[in-house]
Order: sequence, then C-alpha cells, then structure tokens
Amino acid sequence: MQHAVITELETSLAFDAEIDNPPSVKENFTTVFIDGNEVKRPDAVQHNGLINIVPQNPSSKIKSFIQNWASSRKKIRIMLDNGSTMYLLEGCYIRKMATENFSITIYYNSFKEA
Repeated sequence: MQHAVITELETSLAFDAEIDNPPSVKENFTTVFIDGNEVKRPDAVQHNGLINIVPQNPSSKIKSFIQNWASSRKKIRIMLDNGSTMYLLEGCYIRKMATENFSITIYYNSFKEA
C-alpha cells in the first residue's frame, strides 16, 4: 500500500488514503509465427482497471461523500496524487465498499498522467 491524496474534481473534496497500486496500462499480446519463429505482438491496450482505496482518518464529510457516491453509482472524475505522479481518473464508480473502515474498490474507465 502506498500513500496518495484523492481529490474529487467536481467539489474539490480531498482526503488522504492508502492505495494498492497506481493506474497502469495493461497490454495484451498475440503470439504469431514469422519464418518459423514465435513472436509476441501487442494486440490491445486497456486504460481501465480497479484501485483499492483505504481513507486515512476519514472525517464525517468524507464518510458521507463515500456513502452517497456508493449509493448513487454516479461516475465521477478523480485526481490521484501519489507523491511522484498525478493521475486524472475518469468514469470512476465504487464497485465494492467495506463499511467498517470505508475502504472502497473503484473502477476507472480511463486515466491520464498529469
């Protein structure tokens, strides 16, 4: 887990959190044979994925925001700053939420490095 600052861009609500991994590009490869040699060729690139987020000491405002976001299933934009790189995550919604510590698993549709 690594430290990050999560900012919801519509309301500029920000909170500290621990994340399991930053967004990354996933490539799929196809194996082809050229002149009898096996070659792996990039097939598709995915810019979507899942991130596990555990808010650190969430205030009542943060807890309320997470609960409302989870119940509405609304897709929002988030800025994630892990200290070395900033990411703009688009099309984010909560896929899974644990109520005891407000840890959430979010799905993002696309991301860009800022």
